[in-house]
Amino acid sequence: RSGTRPRFGTLRGHRTNRASRVCSVVSAGASGLSGPDTAKPTGADGDQTRPLPSAASAMASGFLERLAGASLIHCSGITAALSPECAGLMRALVCERTHVAGAVVSFDVNWREQLWPGGDPATVVELARAADVVLVGGDEAERVFGTADVGKLRTIMPGPRTIVVKDGARQAIAIAADGSTESVPALAVDVVEPVGAGDAFAAGFLTGVARGAA
Repeated sequence: RSGTRPRFGTLRGHRTNRASRVCSVVSAGASGLSGPDTAKPTGADGDQTRPLPSAASAMASGFLERLAGASLIHCSGITAALSPECAGLMRALVCERTHVAGAVVSFDVNWREQLWPGGDPATVVELARAADVVLVGGDEAERVFGTADVGKLRTIMPGPRTIVVKDGARQAIAIAADGSTESVPALAVDVVEPVGAGDAFAAGFLTGVARGAA
């Protein structure tokens, strides 16, 4: 409905009994992002008792060649947690801008405690500091950065041009590079299904970024 034509990027494993895909990057302006990795089985093994890893966990920095020419790339902290190869991919994308020079890189913190057994958010902090746009929930900010205070977050992350703190049902606050803020009250709605709310928020906000409105 926004009129923007995003592209989804991942690797797909060949099926065992169930298919498995993990969202990795979304890019405006690039094509041919998805592809099969037939050497990587996904789903469940033959006795239906042991899950097999996602094919996306095998993504490495070579995947970024598919993003050449993109104008806006949105990625997630979840990807960095999937494997050492994925962590390397994310550093190449967000920190080094391999094959994506000139693109706006958006990073959603997406902290998932169960994906980081050691509980150390250092990798996610590193990626957030290097991104152009950072999206983070207030509760995530407390866990990952030690604060949800907008001034302190800007001090911790001086590099991004925009940091957006999503404060649940209250509001969203955008922090500009100069430390100025703009808050927008949350919409009052009847919640039917909360899953995907953060992704929907990102889609709407990044549509504005792509159109030069944010």
